[in-house]
Amino acid sequence: MKRIEQLKRVLAEQPRHVPSLLSLAWEFLNMGNYYRARKYLERVRQLDPGNREALNILQSIESRSLIRKYSGYKSFFK
Repeated sequence: MKRIEQLKRVLAEQPRHVPSLLSLAWEFLNMGNYYRARKYLERVRQLDPGNREALNILQSIESRSLIRKYSGYKSFFK
């Protein structure tokens, strides 16, 4: 939590600081909070549409969501 607070302070001063946004996304991913991670990754994509790291992480989150959503359906895996 201390790291998150530090990153948020940086963003309070520099709201467009992409490395801090990415670091926050990673912190929330490591905590399992995909909703918050996605929020920061979307901000990165707005500021830097060509950011491959943000795009890759977003795709990974979406894949996890789909797998979780359809894992109970037997026909999905046939």
